[in-house]
Amino acid sequence: MVPEIPRQIRYLILLLTLISAFTPLLSGITTSASNLELVSVSLTNTAGEPRAYPGSRGVTYSVEVRVVGNETLYGLQACFKMPPQIELVGPSCVEATTPNGTYAGEFSPGDIAVFRTVINIPKSTKPGTYYADLNISYRPGSPLAAPIYEELTTEVKVSRYPTPQIVVTEAWWSPEEVFPGTEGATLYLRLVNTGDVDINKAYLKVSLDLAFHPSTLRTEIRGLASGDWLIVSVGQTSIYSTTPPRDYIANITLEAQAVTPDGVTYTATVVGNIEVRVSEPPPLPLEVIDSGWVQGAAWGTTSYLTAYVTLRVTDQVRIESLVANLTLPSGISTRDGSSTITTTMNTPVTYGDTFTLNFGPLNVTSAPAGVAELTIAALASKDGAEFWSTWSATVNLSTVSESPVRLVRTGWFYAGQPAEALPTGTGCS
Repeated sequence: MVPEIPRQIRYLILLLTLISAFTPLLSGITTSASNLELVSVSLTNTAGEPRAYPGSRGVTYSVEVRVVGNETLYGLQACFKMPPQIELVGPSCVEATTPNGTYAGEFSPGDIAVFRTVINIPKSTKPGTYYADLNISYRPGSPLAAPIYEELTTEVKVSRYPTPQIVVTEAWWSPEEVFPGTEGATLYLRLVNTGDVDINKAYLKVSLDLAFHPSTLRTEIRGLASGDWLIVSVGQTSIYSTTPPRDYIANITLEAQAVTPDGVTYTATVVGNIEVRVSEPPPLPLEVIDSGWVQGAAWGTTSYLTAYVTLRVTDQVRIESLVANLTLPSGISTRDGSSTITTTMNTPVTYGDTFTLNFGPLNVTSAPAGVAELTIAALASKDGAEFWSTWSATVNLSTVSESPVRLVRTGWFYAGQPAEALPTGTGCS
């Protein structure tokens, strides 16, 4: 009869049996003689790009190793340990696959084994290089061999957000030309997104020279996909009349909300500059049609005369208003003795119109052959662009040297009829 085993001994035997059964899973050899070498580490975001940004989610993290020993490795698997800046959302421990993703129970010398998992990059993680540990186990030579453990340190590179590439390919005014004195000119820009990221929206600021008022123009852009272009109206500005005509540099600042190809939104600033031109004002297209005296003639000593000049507009320019100065020749002056007289006109005239300017009252104190200098400063517009311009010409203001009264004949009248006066005649005139 076999003696009964005490209860305490039976429990001890059972415990030892359980430990023996799981020993291959709980114990192994950690060796410095590696049978594996690191081949590559890669990241693939959800857009298929080989990179990840702060905020990228669902990024595939792959580590490739090569079997470099002389033995076939069985049960090849690995466990990932990520740094605190990286969030592991896929399996923490995985079995090795071939490069095409097929699971294999054994890997021969020279074979490539791949370990894959999925990670998220928190938005708070700064771009840079982080280090993850990869704990690998395998059984060399036989599926029943004791497992061997190796540890590899791998890199997780978090990329900087791509810089939006917004290019201004054209800049122009409406109206087409602007001049000193132009008001309400609209600046247009043609923007092209030459970068790899889309723009959800952006705030565009154009800083002009202080010759413009306002000198800062702003507008909002809603949506500009990679490879697309659009035309934006930045706003209206005016140009001081004292502004020198030339090219001016305008600085551009674009505060953009961009989105990476894998859907991460972020803000970025794009800066640049453009040239805008203030053109030389065109000359006033005027010609003198006639000049002279409203009264028909001016004699050597005549007062309260009015001179006139008739002009015609000869080109596609609209004259809104003008101030005309007439510099008088010697012998002609205003009532207060000045040699210059001014008049204004506020009635608009355009191509083909004629108009007359009157200057008076004037006094003529002598009778030279007079040539006066006419100078006009006008507010005009061409194709909708206003400008100030000046124009001058000489005009004739000749005077007549002979007296306006001449004795034609003398004689006597009696009772309203021509008569002869006798020595004793009465009632004659």
